[in-house]
Amino acid sequence: MISLDLRGRRALVTGSTRGLGFAMAARLAEAGACVGVNGRSVDSVESALEKLRELVPNAEFDGVVADLVSIDAARAVERQFPNIDILVNNVGVYQVGDALSTSDQVWADHFDTNVLTGVRMTQVALPVSRPLHSVRTFCESSVSI
Repeated sequence: MISLDLRGRRALVTGSTRGLGFAMAARLAEAGACVGVNGRSVDSVESALEKLRELVPNAEFDGVVADLVSIDAARAVERQFPNIDILVNNVGVYQVGDALSTSDQVWADHFDTNVLTGVRMTQVALPVSRPLHSVRTFCESSVSI
C-alpha cells in the first residue's frame, strides 16, 4: 500500500456517508488529512462521523450537510469547509432499470447529479483554495442505469 502523509491538508469527500466515499474519507483521515464528510441529511452525516471516529480515533472530521444540486449549494459547502486541498467528487445516484425505456428526464437527472455536481464543486473550490498547484481534484462517477 502507498504511504501518504496528508497532515495539514484538508480533504472534502462528497457523498461520503457510506460506500466508496466513506472508505475514501477513512483512508484520507488515516493519512492525516482533516476530512469533510458530506451527505444530504444531518442524520446520515452524524452517523458516518460516529463510525469514522471509531475507525480512525485520532483523526479530525467535519460534517458538511448539503445536497449538491445547485451552484449555490456548492458555494455553501465551500463556506462550511473552506481551504480545500483535496476534493473528491463522489456524489452519485443510480437506479435499476431498462436503459431502453428510461426517460430522458431520468438520464438528465442522473447526469446532473453524477457529473455536474463534480463540475460545480470544482468550479467553487478551486478559485478560493490554496495555491492552485497544491489542490488535487478527483472525480468518481457513473451515468449508468
